[in-house]
Amino acid sequence: MDEIDDKKKIRISRADILLAVVLGVFALGLFVVQRIGSQEGESLVISWEGAEVERLSLEDGYKGRTNDGVGTDRTRYCQMLYSEGGIFFRWYEEGEEAPKIPEGISYNTLKLSESGVSMEAADCPDQICVHHISITSGGESIICLPHRLVVEIQGEMEEDGLDGMVQ
Repeated sequence: MDEIDDKKKIRISRADILLAVVLGVFALGLFVVQRIGSQEGESLVISWEGAEVERLSLEDGYKGRTNDGVGTDRTRYCQMLYSEGGIFFRWYEEGEEAPKIPEGISYNTLKLSESGVSMEAADCPDQICVHHISITSGGESIICLPHRLVVEIQGEMEEDGLDGMVQ
């Protein structure tokens, strides 16, 4: 009986502690590299079926302008309606009544606010795009596969920088 109890005891060896420390340092390193490499997003690009269909400045997207030129926070929504003729955009602001979506038309509703860009609603079956966290930095994207839609924040492109590298 004592032999069985000894096998059930959990022992932490030096190798286990070393492995935990190495994994922790690796995770911290990835976090730092991601933070250093992230860039401020300047524009929101909406692509449908692989082609860019809308581009707007994030500053104009959720910052309003008053008569004195000072920005005021606001939340804007964009309904993207899909039909055989293509994709159609309807913009409205928080507080306004959302336009009715015609019967039988597929849609996504995008929300632009000071806290980021998120997919507010969609009629796709999986709802993955709706449950995606808000995107805030350059290079982040929300993708709706059933509607073939990509919403991406792009940062400032450096003229002298490389697009990619191949070995």
